[in-house]
Amino acid sequence: MNTKGIDALIIAKWCHNGYGRTLKHALICSSLLKYGFKYYQSPFYPNIARFEVGAIMPLEAIAINDLTAPLIKKPARKNELAERLQALYDSDDSQPSGEEVLNIIKQGFKRGQYLYVGMFNDKPIAAVGCFDDGQTDSRRLQYLTVHPQNKGRAIDAKFIKLVYDAEVKKGVRQFVPVDRDIHQIMSDYELIRVKD
Repeated sequence: MNTKGIDALIIAKWCHNGYGRTLKHALICSSLLKYGFKYYQSPFYPNIARFEVGAIMPLEAIAINDLTAPLIKKPARKNELAERLQALYDSDDSQPSGEEVLNIIKQGFKRGQYLYVGMFNDKPIAAVGCFDDGQTDSRRLQYLTVHPQNKGRAIDAKFIKLVYDAEVKKGVRQFVPVDRDIHQIMSDYELIRVKD
């Protein structure tokens, strides 16, 4: 699938026949809906389906190597970023506890690893660890989490694409997605290896 599909908007056209929509359209729809794209059918143009991704909002993926990084412009308390990240992981049943994940991340910081934080409206709504395991031009992505209120809106796919773009600019050519969700996203959008 084309990675442009997770950037903002997809217009999918299909031909009608006497028996309804084509199989190709059905496959496109099921694939997009799986990642939380919202489907709109125009009553005026019945042969056009519009899919809008929940991540049209200005989501940023920012790499940090310190949990005291000044990502929150107006923090209400001293350790607000770390507290919010811990709460984010605590709310995610697919990940270890927030305390456990952040301890792993902090150990990684000492070895030059990064945590990418997805920021929206001055709040962290997503995060994923980015690890250099010593393999040339390769990064391991692990511990993906998304705020519960943003699940099912393709925020995870948009966020992973932002991380991918940032790392490719640094010269990374291959990714090792550890989490099942990361692997699914990167496989579906052909992001595991950079195509030359």
